[in-house]
Amino acid sequence: IELIKGIRFAFTTDSFVVNPLFFPGGDIGKLAVCGTINDLVMAGAVPEYLSLGLIVEEGLDYKILVRVIDSSAKAAKRSHVYFVTGDFKVVEKGACDKMFINVSGLGRLIKGRTLSAKRILPGDKVIITGNIAQHGLSVLAKRKELDLGFTVRSDCAALGGLLLPVIQKTEAIKFMRDPTRGGVATTLNEIVEASGLGVVL
Repeated sequence: IELIKGIRFAFTTDSFVVNPLFFPGGDIGKLAVCGTINDLVMAGAVPEYLSLGLIVEEGLDYKILVRVIDSSAKAAKRSHVYFVTGDFKVVEKGACDKMFINVSGLGRLIKGRTLSAKRILPGDKVIITGNIAQHGLSVLAKRKELDLGFTVRSDCAALGGLLLPVIQKTEAIKFMRDPTRGGVATTLNEIVEASGLGVVL
């Protein structure tokens, strides 16, 4: 979208639910903020502003709410992103799973950069920035109280500091995706469908 002449913006919104609310390496607040920031970064935009909407179940411990809000604020501050509006609703007990969060984000698109799977050509490389399934396994192990003999920490993080400097300096990156639902396999299938090419790992 072009809100100011000559300057294009990216806008995204997403809702976040996770059980449990807290897991090794993160929580629903950090996840919501980092996920929204990453959606903007994947579009080639510098994240600037966020909205935060919370729906909480009646009877939720106040200390849990404080922890989530504090975690959200810290995640935004680390990425130099500002909350500019928000909303808070309480629903009857049983009407939601403790807490739902919706975050919308606005970011300024980097000039001269177009990220699209249609730009992918034969010979291009697939690069990942972390271990596959680390976040999902962390949440699952905590939810099911699995004794793995070690602790798997979620790699939930905002990736602007890692990726934006690269995007700003080179056009070599053609497409990016934060592989959340469906993970790396779903992301690679999206690339195949959009580009008409195969992927070899």
